Amino acid sequence: MIFFFKNKGILVPVYLVASILAVVCITALLSSYAGIEVPVTYNSVIYGLAFIGAGVWTHLTRDSYLIVNGRREAMGEDNSFFFLSMQLWAYIYLGTGLLFVFFGSLIAAGVLKD
Repeated sequence: MIFFFKNKGILVPVYLVASILAVVCITALLSSYAGIEVPVTYNSVIYGLAFIGAGVWTHLTRDSYLIVNGRREAMGEDNSFFFLSMQLWAYIYLGTGLLFVFFGSLIAAGVLKD
């Protein structure tokens, strides 16, 4: 598979995979050590939180900085993944995460069926 990226753009999928792994590990630790069982109906909400986390992480690290005379200045590099800027990917992740949380909470409440 070919990935088209510039500079830090390769971090876009890395942030998503790391966020999903972190959320899955946290839920596994909660169920095994704390005895808190997360129902299957909350899976969409859990993955929505992972997408929101990846979106925030991508948004916070979208620019490259250089320290000049003790001040942090943006380098103005084009950080992109599949020809979309990291800022746009952050908004895509945040929107997707909000949709997952919204519809997952509707499914958990019984308003929508699986």
